[in-house]
Amino acid sequence: MRLLLLLCLFAGLMGGESAVFSDKEWAAAQPAATPSVAAETPGWGTVAGLGLGLVLVVALAVGLGYAAKRLNARRLLGGKGRNLELIETIQLAPRRQLALVRLGGQWLVVGLGEKELSHIATLAAPPEGAPAPPPPSAFAGELGRLLARPPEATP
Repeated sequence: MRLLLLLCLFAGLMGGESAVFSDKEWAAAQPAATPSVAAETPGWGTVAGLGLGLVLVVALAVGLGYAAKRLNARRLLGGKGRNLELIETIQLAPRRQLALVRLGGQWLVVGLGEKELSHIATLAAPPEGAPAPPPPSAFAGELGRLLARPPEATP
């Protein structure tokens, strides 16, 4: 852009005619019309049109910002160069969470507190195409615990 502007300026200066006018030459080149004050001041229609245009531009900017946030524009654009992803979080207590974060080829388990972050564990991430195993239900965990215990003898 700067190069184009410099090229145009250079071409204007190198032209055959001089671009500099004296005051007399400038006055002679102007049409001899008397200025009309009423014609120079904009009417209310012009002011209203400019105001309406300004409101439309601001509304368009706010609407596009809201849409980008709502549609998660980073994910739609492909997330180029994005190596960090929040997989899942679970609420442990008020203002206490446990988060699973993907960082490159590994998963990090991170404890999130009110004013601190704590690294808990590092796990190998499963392959991209492999489906994640379903989480065990509370019933399945309790049944496994009961079956693993030897039966009690009754008298």
